[in-house]
Amino acid sequence: MDRKLCMGASNWNETIHSTQADLKALAEAPFAERFRYGCRFPWLGLRMLASQRQLWVWAAIPAIINSILMVSAFFFVWLNIDTWASWLWQDPESGWLGTLWHIYVFLLGFACFFALFVVIYVVGTLIATPFYDRLSEEVEAQILGPRHDTVTWQTLLGDILYSVWHSVLALVVWIAGLICLFGLNAIPVVGALLEFLLNALFTSVLLAREMTDGPMSRRRLSFRHKFRIVVKGSGFFGGLGFATMITQWIPFMN
Repeated sequence: MDRKLCMGASNWNETIHSTQADLKALAEAPFAERFRYGCRFPWLGLRMLASQRQLWVWAAIPAIINSILMVSAFFFVWLNIDTWASWLWQDPESGWLGTLWHIYVFLLGFACFFALFVVIYVVGTLIATPFYDRLSEEVEAQILGPRHDTVTWQTLLGDILYSVWHSVLALVVWIAGLICLFGLNAIPVVGALLEFLLNALFTSVLLAREMTDGPMSRRRLSFRHKFRIVVKGSGFFGGLGFATMITQWIPFMN
C-alpha cells in the first residue's frame, strides 16, 4: 500500500511539473486554448485530492457538515409544510380543490426548501472556509514549497477572516449583479437569452475568483486586485470559472 501511495505521489509530482510548464507556455496561447486549459483545472484538482489521502479530511469535514445541514433542512420542511400551508389555506380534503391544495403544498415546500438552501449555502460556505483554506495551503505547499514566513495562529486566523470577508463581499456583488441582469428579461425576444448568457459569464468570473481566493488572501490582495487578476487572465480564469459553474449542477460535487 505504501509503495502504491509513493508511486501515486511520484506521478502527481510529474503532473505538477508538467502543469507548471504548460501554464508558462499558455501565456502566449490563443484565448480558446487558455479557456480549454482552464476548464481542466477542477478535474485536475479532483485527481490530486484522490491521490493525496492526507488531504481528504480537509475536504470531507465541510462536505459532511453541509450534507447534515441539507438533510436536516429537507426533513424540517417535510415535517412542517402541511402546518405552514394550512396557515394560508385549510385542506379541502377532497375534490379538485383537494388536488389543487396538494399542488400548492408542493410548490410552497419547494420554495421553503430553496430559501433554506440559499441560507445553508451561505452559512456552509462560511463554515467551510477554514477547512478549504487549509486544503488550499497544503496544496500550495506541495507545488511551491512551504511558506518561509512564520505561521502563527494569529496569521492563520487573519487569513481565514480575510477570506471570509471577501467571500461575503463576492456574495453581495453576485446578488446585486443577478438583480441588475434580471431586468434584461424586459427586452423582447432576446432579453431572456441575453440575461442567461451574461448571468453565466458573471457567475463564472465570481467563481474563478472564489476558487483562487485562498492563495490570494494569504498574500493580502485587495478585493479589487483579485478581480483585476481574474479579468487580466480572462481566458484561463474564464475556463476555470465555467467548469466550476458546471460542477455546481452535479450532485455531491457542488
